[in-house]
Amino acid sequence: VLFSDDANFNQGRIQYNHNGNSLAFYTNGNNERLRISSNGSVGINTTADTRQLEIYNSSHATAALKSDTQSSLFFSDDDTNIGQISYIHSGNYMYFRVNDAERLRITSVGEVQIPDNGKFVAGNGDDLEIFHDSVNTHISNSTGTLFINQYLDDGDIALRTDDGSGGFTDYIVLDGSEGSVNLYHYGSKKLETGQYGVTVIGSLAASNIDLEDNAKLLIGTGDDLQIF
Repeated sequence: VLFSDDANFNQGRIQYNHNGNSLAFYTNGNNERLRISSNGSVGINTTADTRQLEIYNSSHATAALKSDTQSSLFFSDDDTNIGQISYIHSGNYMYFRVNDAERLRITSVGEVQIPDNGKFVAGNGDDLEIFHDSVNTHISNSTGTLFINQYLDDGDIALRTDDGSGGFTDYIVLDGSEGSVNLYHYGSKKLETGQYGVTVIGSLAASNIDLEDNAKLLIGTGDDLQIF
């Protein structure tokens, strides 16, 4: 079927090729734009499509779903739309549904959200799990050693929690510049490890204190009392 004008009798056409049993659509002369192959696959700007739908552009192939409310791509079987990717224009967020339930959302500010009890897992046997159960947060490792590495030169690692006044403060600090481990009570340092032992700030209560031969227990700002 030819579509012509005064300048060109073959300006557009629809052509069925019996040799390959394909249907082709041409525009602007002899330029094939779309082909439906014998197996039902559709090629746009390509005559060598290998998938059910294939779009070709030499620099940047694109496809767009336009809506003022919601744009969606569905993955379905005979029963339901079991998978879905949707963009909600009112809130400018995108969500992903798997097994007919929302599993992940990307917000308008770039936050990545997963629902309660949704897990981040890593390893062939799901060896590392990170998740929130609506009450508590869990980090679980079931294989090997759990390493926390700080590669910044002289950088620290700090464990922080509630300071008793609605804020948060240090409880354990690994000091990369001093090589020390520091224990705090509500942000006030109480114990520090060092090259020659441990320094206690404040009082020390213990049921027993065992010292090796020639090891010293120093008491006083100027080590005024020494027990060894």
